Amino acid sequence: MPTKEDIYQMADHCDERGRAIILCTFQSGLRNAALRALKYGDIREQLEGDKIPVIIHVDSRLRSRIPEACKEDAEYFTFFGKEATEALREYIQWRIGKYGRIDNDEPLFLPYEAFKFRLGDRRVHASEDSLERLVKRAARRARIKEWKHVRFHSLRKSFRSILDVGYTDGGQMAEDDKEYLMGHRLPSAKEPYHNANVNLLAERYMKLNWGFKSQVTKETKVEMIKTFAKSLGIAEVEVKIQKMKKDQPELDEVEALGKILRRELGIKPLETKTVRYKRKEDDAEDSDGVRYENRVISEDELVRHLNQGWEIVKELNNMKIVIRRVHNNRLL
Repeated sequence: MPTKEDIYQMADHCDERGRAIILCTFQSGLRNAALRALKYGDIREQLEGDKIPVIIHVDSRLRSRIPEACKEDAEYFTFFGKEATEALREYIQWRIGKYGRIDNDEPLFLPYEAFKFRLGDRRVHASEDSLERLVKRAARRARIKEWKHVRFHSLRKSFRSILDVGYTDGGQMAEDDKEYLMGHRLPSAKEPYHNANVNLLAERYMKLNWGFKSQVTKETKVEMIKTFAKSLGIAEVEVKIQKMKKDQPELDEVEALGKILRRELGIKPLETKTVRYKRKEDDAEDSDGVRYENRVISEDELVRHLNQGWEIVKELNNMKIVIRRVHNNRLL
């Protein structure tokens, strides 16, 4: 069973789609079939607003799409928390950027092939095995010691572990609440258990400790970026850093690394004014005619985006970093 820290590390080693799948599963406890059965229209209004948590209703609609989605015919509510919802909105923004609008009857998570090859019916649901492979691949890339034993169902166990830990104020969640959120059938006298009190259950859910703030130090981040640079074939990184800092003593190690990466990879600096801040993600065309996705991120987000194929363009004075990647970059 992956720890909460393991799961966030797994998510950070995925693309937008994989990150959203892992965090949504972890923070909802949804079974494989239930997650695959969700359609965009089921939660569209919530995603377009600022609602957190996002309410998920597992009911006969999902079962009509994938029979295993509502096990034992137990209909219930669960939720996507803050981190899952943020990852999901980022994935939706990316998906709209690729294909334009998303129809309400399209699956929330399209099959991987629909993105890789742009083929097939966009109303076909992803397969059970594809989500299993995604989770195991993420565990391997995150270097979890027992990654071979991590399965999609492992995320559901991790969800239950958060329920068992209790509230951030030290209180404990009632057993009936835990069983209900797991989608287990309750004694008939208690059914429908929370159907009329979903807001109360949401309040209790939000009192649980879902978040995770990385404890990675700046020194560790620098080492991770150095490792990333070496993986790209950039030799003598340490020597180049020292030489650049000698020539430009006002630079710190991160700034020097950014300049080295741009120089070695042949990235032409973009002026700050070319990045429009009204949108978190936008497109720009370089002088070579290649279209890029641009994004402005914080230092804390840098390593995750480098893992997803983004490149550093420049550091801004407000501690933000401009990054980009080729617009048609394939999903990992």
